[in-house]
Amino acid sequence: MTYNVRVGTNSGGGQILSPESGSDGFRRVAQAGNAQQRLGITLRGLTAGTTYYWSVQSVDSSFAGSPFSAEGTFVVGAPGVLTGPSLIVSATSEQLTGSVNPNGPDSTAWFEWGTNTSYGSNTAVIPISGTISGAVGVTNLIAGLIPGTVYHYRLVATNGLGINGGADSTFTVPLPPSVTTLAATAVVPTSALLNGSVLPNSAPTLARFQWGTSISYGSTSAPISLSITNLAAVALSNLLTSLTPNTQYHFLLSASNVAGVGNGNDLTFTTPAPSGPSVTTLPTDGITPNRAILKGTAAANGAATAA
Repeated sequence: MTYNVRVGTNSGGGQILSPESGSDGFRRVAQAGNAQQRLGITLRGLTAGTTYYWSVQSVDSSFAGSPFSAEGTFVVGAPGVLTGPSLIVSATSEQLTGSVNPNGPDSTAWFEWGTNTSYGSNTAVIPISGTISGAVGVTNLIAGLIPGTVYHYRLVATNGLGINGGADSTFTVPLPPSVTTLAATAVVPTSALLNGSVLPNSAPTLARFQWGTSISYGSTSAPISLSITNLAAVALSNLLTSLTPNTQYHFLLSASNVAGVGNGNDLTFTTPAPSGPSVTTLPTDGITPNRAILKGTAAANGAATAA
């Protein structure tokens, strides 16, 4: 696969760099894209202060072109802008990051954000000195967010030559984890396997089982870490040992993240009483006038046994 870039001085134009493709992406020539397999392309001879329009398509091995991406713009001489990742701060706030290269003149930068790509809200303006050589990192904290909501944002910067905007990015404000306690399995007189599932809900999460002989529990498993990248519920288990036979136990699964705590329902299981040992006498072997080998098998069945 190769990449094919279109650059023009008007929307949809290709005066600066022709893609040799129609507006629908159909290739007019049977050849690889003009950027080949590179993820960037250098343009020369552009005019400072001019707005340029660009888009890109992929070209497969049969030289068929994909539809063009959403059109972007840039202004030569305006600040170079890169939207960075967001960082979770609390259940209702997020730290936005990015970088700006002022490209000579003094510049100002700000983040646009909202629940769609129209944004609707701007952060405070950040001044950036033109004496800075290269890109400088910028951040801004936004608060009052709604848990469970997807937000869009981008970094924008301007100087005397024009304005450039970074790419749109998104984040989801986390909710407390969604937790389900599931029935215990493999229950025998002295052990049982606890089960459950946790959906992190867009934030790093710690999960743990609690158990005991009452709803006060009293015992807790080691924490289990779940990543923000877990987009579906994750099945969890914890093996308990050294339990008391013929005893009812309560247990639940709980989990926490920056947005709060989620608890599954309390469930119970009862360890069975140990059954008596299972014994089988086997035929004797090696019988002589003064010797015999006696044989048999014994199964303890969950309790200390002497044979």
